[in-house]
Amino acid sequence: MVSSCGKKKEEVITQLNEPLPPLVFPIDNPIWKEKVELGKALFFDRLLSRDSTISCSSCHFPQFAYSDTIPISKGAHGRIGFRNAPALFNLAWKPRLFKDGGVRNLELQVLAPLLEPNEMDFGSEELLNRLEKSDEYISLFSKAFDSLPTLKLAVQALASFERTLIYNESKFDRFLRNEVILLEEELIGMRLFYSPELACSSCHKGVLFTDFQYHDIGMPPSEDVGRYRVSLDSLDKFKFETPSLKAVSLSAPYMHDGSIKDLRAVVDWYNQAAEVRKTKDKRIRALNLNSSEKDALVAFLNCL
Repeated sequence: MVSSCGKKKEEVITQLNEPLPPLVFPIDNPIWKEKVELGKALFFDRLLSRDSTISCSSCHFPQFAYSDTIPISKGAHGRIGFRNAPALFNLAWKPRLFKDGGVRNLELQVLAPLLEPNEMDFGSEELLNRLEKSDEYISLFSKAFDSLPTLKLAVQALASFERTLIYNESKFDRFLRNEVILLEEELIGMRLFYSPELACSSCHKGVLFTDFQYHDIGMPPSEDVGRYRVSLDSLDKFKFETPSLKAVSLSAPYMHDGSIKDLRAVVDWYNQAAEVRKTKDKRIRALNLNSSEKDALVAFLNCL
């Protein structure tokens, strides 16, 4: 059994009680109001999909941390993707995007689903033709860029909007600012989370609760080989990014394939021995938590 003593509250606050870093954006895509407003309009517009049935927000709901509520989202023509749609909060600080780190910035991340057949399924020229025929977008592009619509500017606007999706007002954030107190069960869960025995915080670390690295946590193998798709290094098979836990209670279902339905099921999964293979992270092992400890850990995760 894991002790609930763990680190003291004061130690955790010292580690985490700091603001988010300054907002990061590329030198060739600074953020301004009209650009963000254009990006927001594009994000919620079904015009961006070939059959005009879905928008970015069809798979990234604001009320669910800009994630989806089903394991795998449907794209244009009802086609099914192959990974769970991630939450979009705090993307500005991610060094690479997608669960395998396949793109290096938000501009490329925005472009990929627009062109992907199982998502928006749009060719660049076709999308541009549609934007050029819209009086609304002619006006919005003019305000944002003093230009007619172009694909490059549309991508810059969408990326700028996504960079403004910042979440730092959870109960735990307010606790760290001494604005609220945590319940006893939540405090026990916090101590478990930061305890060396569980080692949750060795990957879910810092103010963004991620190390921005890729790990094989022992999920059952599938056709999705994770980081290996990008690196072609056999040691990267089945490694996926460490997701941020900010607003994690809003973004069910979980894992790269959306196969785990809720946070209690996630804790249950980590509590048992995961699949054994050469690439699996050695920190992933049976935790042997009892029922009340699992409840406490979920209570803390709900604070994030």
